[in-house]
Amino acid sequence: MKNLIHIYSQNRKRFIRLLIYVAAILLVAGFAVTVIAKHTGNAHEIITKEPLIDNEGTGFLDGHQWKKIEGMQISPSDKIYTKTAILKTIIEVGIINDNPLLTPSDSLGKYSMLIDSFYADPNNLDIPIPFALKIADLSVKGMSDGRIQLYKRALLQKLKQLRLL
Repeated sequence: MKNLIHIYSQNRKRFIRLLIYVAAILLVAGFAVTVIAKHTGNAHEIITKEPLIDNEGTGFLDGHQWKKIEGMQISPSDKIYTKTAILKTIIEVGIINDNPLLTPSDSLGKYSMLIDSFYADPNNLDIPIPFALKIADLSVKGMSDGRIQLYKRALLQKLKQLRLL
């Protein structure tokens, strides 16, 4: 017990960040289930038949899960809200961890549309959503397609090197 207290006191900041991150993910997941349940009346059936998060893809929230949002039987405005809530959570977690992924220079709806276009290419489906968001941000900020492709290749190489793909 004494060792656990010592480990916790040394890593308290990381532990608190992890708790905030988990809470943010649970908040977004809870919201998605609530929206779906509101429109269908049976959240359990939705979760057990077609979960948003499964073993497909990288294990991260990636293009496979992003595209599943389109297949949900909810209104188009709720789909947009769900996607922007995911993006907002990713951005806020980065800010909380003193490592912001980006500072949005356009609306989250615009980023959502760019990510939809990005994931329309099946070769991009395994790329985790935070990196798709970063690629969308590079596009919004005017980076050339050639430089974005270089970033994407380097990203894929790093994810494979880390055995995340």
